[in-house]
Amino acid sequence: MNCTGYAEAACHYAGIPLPDGSATVGLAGPGGATVAQTPAGLGSSLDNMKGQSGVNTNGGTIPTTHGPCNQKA
Repeated sequence: MNCTGYAEAACHYAGIPLPDGSATVGLAGPGGATVAQTPAGLGSSLDNMKGQSGVNTNGGTIPTTHGPCNQKA
């Protein structure tokens, strides 16, 4: 799992819908092309959502933090 996969999983867990961040990576070989979740793939998918109903691509707000992510309970 890379950073994009982690972000997608975290958003899914929190109920925040994200588009698929998959993109073709590397050169296609005899077995075909490799597909992976990438920051560029997610950015492209988000960019493609511009103009859709209920989609704000100009920024927004998030809930306040509850402390560092690595804080022990």
